[in-house]
Amino acid sequence: MSDMPLVSFCLMSCRQKELIREALQAALAQDYHPLEILVSDDNSQDGTWEIVQETVRNYHGPHKVILNRNEPNLGTIGNWQKLCSMASGELLIKADGDDISYPFRASCIAEDWVSSGCKAMVMASSYDEMDGNGNVIGEKLLPGGWDQRTTRQIIEGARYFYLGATIACHRSLFDDFQPISHPKSSDCAAFEARGLCSRMTVDGAEKPGEIFHPFRTISRKLVKYRLGSGDTTGGAYRTFMTKGIRRSLEARRQTLTDLEETAKAYLPTAYYNELHALYSNSESHLSNLVRLWDGNTFLERWEGYRNLKHWGSFWCRRRMIEKILLLPKGLGNLLFSLMRH
Repeated sequence: MSDMPLVSFCLMSCRQKELIREALQAALAQDYHPLEILVSDDNSQDGTWEIVQETVRNYHGPHKVILNRNEPNLGTIGNWQKLCSMASGELLIKADGDDISYPFRASCIAEDWVSSGCKAMVMASSYDEMDGNGNVIGEKLLPGGWDQRTTRQIIEGARYFYLGATIACHRSLFDDFQPISHPKSSDCAAFEARGLCSRMTVDGAEKPGEIFHPFRTISRKLVKYRLGSGDTTGGAYRTFMTKGIRRSLEARRQTLTDLEETAKAYLPTAYYNELHALYSNSESHLSNLVRLWDGNTFLERWEGYRNLKHWGSFWCRRRMIEKILLLPKGLGNLLFSLMRH
């Protein structure tokens, strides 16, 4: 294992006192070496931070553990960037305080990265789905190996998408770019897009002028992902979905910023233009989705619906849901509730 890269296991916590102990114990139980474990708590006031400290005090294993508490709260993307700045590893594994990583997660990711010729910039794995009580209730499987999709398919999430709870990335996606300037963006989506904008997309190609997609999937299930409890019914469903769409929208805006501020200097002009056009179209599509999902008046929702681009696998692709979203919110929320039962 001496030739293996240092890996940073980056665990984010925020107001998760009922769940953080198990998530942290799963991190401490990783069977990979060399490994550092970093925990950054986003100013929790519910006892989460105290549980983190207690759990680490009782740990006597081989891994180096680094703790941080943000004051004030930095938000999800700010907390992730804080962890990236603290990490020393070549690979950064993202972990959330309500999910559980299998003990072989870090080993499997590092071994896959080495087998890729150390070229992969973003990796994601298959995962188990669990309910709020920790019972496995489903699974999502990825094919494994290099991501063979086109640039457009990756951006649109065609066929499958990378779940943020399973992602690992190369530290250059933090080091080589400016700090995130859209603090409400999705942390995983912003860094996934940086993989497409990285120097490796050019340097990793076998022939000059080619574009290389430095994305890999791992078919083995490495995480137990906890599905939301109470967020997917009735009015909460609309709130939950709107929040996710807004974060994705901000991530698209962040990518357009990254393209202009960083990637434009080294990407081939044709590829830069392709990325810019695809992310601009995606930004427009998501802006219309926000209007449809969260517009207060029928005219607002109709404007979003009328201008939707029906491509990719974004939310609202199903016509029935689009029609429901045009209805008065109270009636629409009732129908969403009935659909879930």
